[in-house]
Amino acid sequence: MIFADKKCKKNQRDDIFGYSPYGARARTELQRYEEFFGNTGLGMAVGIFALAKDGGTMLRSEYLKEVIDQGFEIQTKLAESNQPLSPKMHLHYPISTLFGREFSLQNNFFGLELNNETDNFFVSQNSTKLSKNRGKKHVTNMEYVKMVVFTLRAEHQIGWEDTDVKNFEMGVVEFFKNPYFLTLIRRNYHSKNLDIYVLSRTYVEEEVKRAGQSLIPYVSVGFFIMLFCSVIGVVVRAYYLKQHSTDKILLALASCILPLLACGTALALMTAMGFRFSSILCVIPLLVLAIGIDSSYLMIHEWQRIIQQCRENPTHENSQIEYRIAEVLSEVGPAIMISALTNMLADAVGAFTSSPEITLLCVGNLLSMAVVFIYQMTFYVGLMSLIGKKEIKAEEKKRKNQLEIEDAKNVEARRIEFTVSFSFRFKIVQKKFTKNF
Repeated sequence: MIFADKKCKKNQRDDIFGYSPYGARARTELQRYEEFFGNTGLGMAVGIFALAKDGGTMLRSEYLKEVIDQGFEIQTKLAESNQPLSPKMHLHYPISTLFGREFSLQNNFFGLELNNETDNFFVSQNSTKLSKNRGKKHVTNMEYVKMVVFTLRAEHQIGWEDTDVKNFEMGVVEFFKNPYFLTLIRRNYHSKNLDIYVLSRTYVEEEVKRAGQSLIPYVSVGFFIMLFCSVIGVVVRAYYLKQHSTDKILLALASCILPLLACGTALALMTAMGFRFSSILCVIPLLVLAIGIDSSYLMIHEWQRIIQQCRENPTHENSQIEYRIAEVLSEVGPAIMISALTNMLADAVGAFTSSPEITLLCVGNLLSMAVVFIYQMTFYVGLMSLIGKKEIKAEEKKRKNQLEIEDAKNVEARRIEFTVSFSFRFKIVQKKFTKNF
């Protein structure tokens, strides 16, 4: 388990594009994108989302100035001073013109309210929306913009490593997310007007990883609940069949611990074979714990039934541990194997017919089910053999005590019978002797 934990933490890497099915059109588009921006490695792409804290429009001068010094701010200043608007800038939505070149604003402005009237509008410094003023020049057909988005892209340069790109993207995220975070330029970002949100591939992968790790407490809680229910169920049935011993509790605990050990072994084997550890693999302990413990319960139930039969009809053969283990495995072994093979074949089919992340999940679950089957047929059967030997010794000791008690009772009964018989005969002889004299 410790080896698996270290290997998984070292090789943990999530692929947010791994949930798209094989052959999906999005994969082809992503491949073309990476050929353009990241032909030598991971391309850099960071999206910055700016919203006004008061919920007003982003077209106000101080807000635009804080976001970026661009054409809208220039045209607004010209309009406010009643100067001619620059003919080189036509700032309308969805297509604007800058120095004769058209460009789209649809990828940058969101939550718009357009006003197509012929009146002139300008951006008021004190209003959260554009206001009418017939003395001002017409700046844009946008009356309200809720959010402005910037996308920063950079092509992967020779000498960069993917970790460098990811560290930079996370640095941008932390710069806007945490006002006390110190970046390389040694300054913090704080605004009284804007709420800034950052989105990047690395940030999404970190969030997916964090969400996957959040399952660990649920696995722990579910494990302890299952431990409690397992112990209660096994102990109650053992009391009902008059087979209770403290070793039965060990069997109940091992039935829950064994699937988790199998998961640790399977994940360690995966990382040793070169598979990456993804957050989706955190689901495997829940699946294996729910499925694998069922086989242990079958073995415990059959073990108790065999013991009851052997105690009712004791012989030299059924007092051997080999006989009892063979009887248990001959009854439930085929069912356990069929169940394990069914789950493994289902995972094998899923590994070839779904997305990369689901393939990783299916491979991990397949290995876990195979390992838990091996552990149950070896470690768990071995534990049952050790406990069974103790139970057989206890049965022999109890049977020996019962024989000694029965022998003592027989001796006492014969003594009493002899005493009564002797007393009766003595009285007869005494009567005859008295009669003669």
